[in-house]
Amino acid sequence: MKKMKRALVPLAALALLALAPLAAPRADPPPTPVIAPVTAFSCGARSDCESAPAIVIPEDLYHYHFGWKGIPAFDGTIQATRHDDPQPWYRFQLAGGTRRWLDFIYKMRDTMDATVDGTTLLPRGFTVKMRAPREKTDLTVRFDHERRVAHATWVKNGRLKEREIPFHHASDPVTVIYLLGSLRQPGDSASFEVVNGKANYQVGLKVVGRERVKVRAGTFDTLVIEPTLDRLDKPHYRPKFKKMTIWVTDGETRIPVKMKSEIFIGSVSGELIEITPRRVRSARPGFLGRLLM
Repeated sequence: MKKMKRALVPLAALALLALAPLAAPRADPPPTPVIAPVTAFSCGARSDCESAPAIVIPEDLYHYHFGWKGIPAFDGTIQATRHDDPQPWYRFQLAGGTRRWLDFIYKMRDTMDATVDGTTLLPRGFTVKMRAPREKTDLTVRFDHERRVAHATWVKNGRLKEREIPFHHASDPVTVIYLLGSLRQPGDSASFEVVNGKANYQVGLKVVGRERVKVRAGTFDTLVIEPTLDRLDKPHYRPKFKKMTIWVTDGETRIPVKMKSEIFIGSVSGELIEITPRRVRSARPGFLGRLLM
């Protein structure tokens, strides 16, 4: 069970946010576009592309279900909130936990909270809280962009560890999900340097096609994306997933609606089940609280 949990958590996190900002119908003004810190971007054979496409950050709440080998096992949410005080910045929040039936076997509750610059999407820092039987882990990461160093502090079951991780142009694990907005059509690709608190990775994203998919939240026209993952300090690093495919909305925003990944045993899949619009979200204040209990 512990191996399944450790495989499910990073995949769910990547899927949730690498599957995360979908555009729901709204009556209020559209979100403010920002420029993403793209490490590398390619438009394939297109001649009309930009080197750094504008990215739209939606502020709705997205609900996901994840399963292992077709068995429902994990629920999660993701949302972004824009602040202006006085300079714009965003707060990205991710929360997840095992389904109620699985809580009797192995109860898990994880959260991730990240803040980024509202103009460049450069990360300021993020925190992670992981709770499971006999495990209590807290991670805090702060980015020093002048020195190009990330300061990470781990506290696992009361034991403290600290480390500094050098980087060139880093993103955090949550923000990279919203950076899917830099991809527009088949043939496009992008890569991002991501610091997760242990090391820095190169996340590659390539659009391999278009497909209409049906999930519980509705039917969507999507771009089909295949990610790759390389650890920069280990040339022969092998990720825990064999192959991952992400379906994201093909519209003004790029919201993950479906994900499937082959892992060491079986496969993990996820899908978008509900979108709570920004104006309605305040009427359901208990959802996140129930998820984290």
